[in-house]
Amino acid sequence: MKKCTVIYLSLTGFVLSLALSLGFFYRADYDQHRRQKVQIAMMGQTQVRALQGSVQHALESLRLLATPLEQGDGSVQGFESLAYRFIESRQGLSSFVLAPGGVVEGIYPLDGRGAKLGRDLLAAEGGDEAAARALQSRNPVISGPVELPQGPVLVLHYPIFLVSGQQLGAFWGFATAQIRVDDLLKSCDLNRNLAGLFNFELWADRSDADARQLIAHTSSKPSGDVMSFRVNIPGARWHLQMSAKDSSLPPLLLLGILVSLSVSVLIAALVYLALYRPELLRRLVEQRTRELQKLNERLQVEVMTRMKAEAELTRHQLGLEALVSKRTRELEGVYKAFREEVARRWTAHKARRSTEKRYRLLFKSLTQGVVCYDREGLMLEANPAAERLLGVENEELMRRVSGGSQWQMIDQEGQLLSPSEMPSAVCARTGKAVKGVVVGIYCPRSKGYRWFLCNAVPEKGAGGMERIWVTFGDISEIKQAREALEKSEASYQRLAAQFQALLDGISDSILLLSPDLEVLWANQGARKFMVTRQEDTESTSTFPWRSSDDSAHGTPLLRTLLSGEPHGMEHMAADGSGWDVRTFSLPEGGVVEVARNITKNIRLKAEAMRATQLAVLGELAVGVAHEINNPINGIINYAQLLTETKALSEPQKKMAEEIISAGSRIANIVRELLRFARVGGEEMQPVQIDEVLRASLRLTGAQLERDGIRVELDDFSTLPSISGQGQRIQQVVLNLIHNARHALNQKYPGAHPDKCLEIRCEQEKIGKPRLRLSFWDHGTGIRPALLTKVLTPFFSTKSENEGTGLGLSISQGIIREHGGELWIESTEGQYTRVVLELLIEQPETLIESGFEAQQAS
Repeated sequence: MKKCTVIYLSLTGFVLSLALSLGFFYRADYDQHRRQKVQIAMMGQTQVRALQGSVQHALESLRLLATPLEQGDGSVQGFESLAYRFIESRQGLSSFVLAPGGVVEGIYPLDGRGAKLGRDLLAAEGGDEAAARALQSRNPVISGPVELPQGPVLVLHYPIFLVSGQQLGAFWGFATAQIRVDDLLKSCDLNRNLAGLFNFELWADRSDADARQLIAHTSSKPSGDVMSFRVNIPGARWHLQMSAKDSSLPPLLLLGILVSLSVSVLIAALVYLALYRPELLRRLVEQRTRELQKLNERLQVEVMTRMKAEAELTRHQLGLEALVSKRTRELEGVYKAFREEVARRWTAHKARRSTEKRYRLLFKSLTQGVVCYDREGLMLEANPAAERLLGVENEELMRRVSGGSQWQMIDQEGQLLSPSEMPSAVCARTGKAVKGVVVGIYCPRSKGYRWFLCNAVPEKGAGGMERIWVTFGDISEIKQAREALEKSEASYQRLAAQFQALLDGISDSILLLSPDLEVLWANQGARKFMVTRQEDTESTSTFPWRSSDDSAHGTPLLRTLLSGEPHGMEHMAADGSGWDVRTFSLPEGGVVEVARNITKNIRLKAEAMRATQLAVLGELAVGVAHEINNPINGIINYAQLLTETKALSEPQKKMAEEIISAGSRIANIVRELLRFARVGGEEMQPVQIDEVLRASLRLTGAQLERDGIRVELDDFSTLPSISGQGQRIQQVVLNLIHNARHALNQKYPGAHPDKCLEIRCEQEKIGKPRLRLSFWDHGTGIRPALLTKVLTPFFSTKSENEGTGLGLSISQGIIREHGGELWIESTEGQYTRVVLELLIEQPETLIESGFEAQQAS
């Protein structure tokens, strides 16, 4: 093959490999640029949204500050402290400026800029073009940046117009905020996110033509593939330009080109060698082959000579090997027998030494004392623990015999043991092990008895029992701890009994509950609410201070479990009783619930409040009655004078008589009002129900007639009188008439045939004679769920301005003080019937029964 052809093929391989390598690396560089564009686009959109959000955040802060001015009369009291709080809480805001009418009057904080006070933002000379644009558009406008000593800032002008009705009224002035550019960039992480991988510039378009102002930028300007993003800012136009950090040729591409060039050169060299070198190699191989043939011939002659010598040597070697093999077999038999005997003796020697070493190590390291006696009772050896526990030196200890007088032992009751009763002596006598014997042994070093747990075990050999091993451990501390524990348990049981008696003596309910609200312990005050059913021995709890719809998770319990803090509340039970509930958390996770019955306190508070109200009402009634009495008396007197005048005609005299009749009626009502206003001091005396009812109707008749309510009244004149306080009975009747009137007006706003109040009375003669007075109205009625609560103090179905929730509760208390009862029957939407039952007895009996009823309630 010609040399030029070889060179041509080598160059062709070089060019092809170089072209393929460059194409591959160019494709990689193209993909990298495309990924950079996508990354720039995503990062640019993210930063645009962050910038817009930060500026919008500042605008919302300024709008919140301007809202009190817009909604009010333009006064700025307290504006400075409000501005300071916004500056502290809103990152990026450096100051707020107030300019009523366009003139700067306040800068918060002032920060050495007092010279700017009094500047007119709208003045023709040196005016603020951004403020004028904000006033013209009635929208906020952002301008800047403006270079200040603290750095470049952006200025946000917010025009304020006072609100008049639903429309914006007169122009008040400007509220301006200054935003530090550095803080704005930090709030949206612009420098931190972009400065590492990208170059960027943030521009603001000026109002004049084609003028731009640089807001922020990196140290290097964007170059190469530059992308621009529009930032929507109120009253301004911003642009963000971004490019990749390094737009030069990537180092990877340069390395790829160098590698491609090197690989191409190597391929060309291999092609050249593969096409040109085989011919040279073939000639060299032929020359070497001829030389090797000559050397091979000379080597064959030498090999034949050597083979003859080796055959003679092999014959002599075989004879020698046969002799050596025979002698070797003889020596191997002798050596094997000797090695087996040595190995057997060495193994037995090591076993004895290992066993003895382990025994000695175990014997000396035991924490329990160990002593060994022979069959005669003489001590053979003792370990160091025995010396330490007994407090006796080894020489003295070795002189002691089993069951000798040197040993002083007592049993657990403190009785001295005889030598034959000692554990070692019992084991020697019976030949059986003695285990778990607790004895006290006198120790000379401590000069007292120490308690040990002893075991005695016999060691038997071919000739019977040879040795006795005694082990003992010190249990003095354990025995003392057990005695202390027994005393502590007795003390704890005594304290627990005292504690239980103390808590059972408390009338309040005390419960200890687990985190799952399981009752772990209860005192006597709480156990009366826990009932055990005999058929299944399960206990059920009914605690009135918990709501029926959430009996296991009362509000204080739930709050204490969640927060771990003490909580409390006052709860009104369905039976009308009041409870003060307090809960406390325990370190181990439980809850203590303490409930106190405060029904009497609530009732006394309600009665005191009602008495105060009645006293105020009485004072007011007395004042009004006295003011009415004088003119009424004058009117009656003048009318009587007119009737005696002879010059009047008959119609005129009748008119004067009507005036006298009406004046007398008013005077009677005033007298009833004065009598009702006399609160307290009234003693038990005979009371006619007929007089009480008619006096009450005289006070409320005008209201009932105005509301269109008919009153159907039985004849009470024949009924016997009761002994009591007439004014307090009248108070109850007035309250029931008022409640019936409210229910009828609520159901029938206008006139209606069923808008009627029926007052019935009957005399019961079975048992103790009593009067049963019922007030029946066909009004709205009461829901079943509320029927048991209407007699509870402070409970009312009326609105906040129509009732206090005390009327029925106090009425029930008054009736019970008179020895009677009050109850309610009602069906929602149909009727309500309130029944008063009063005893007909002697005054002394009534007073006694009333006192007992009050004590029971």
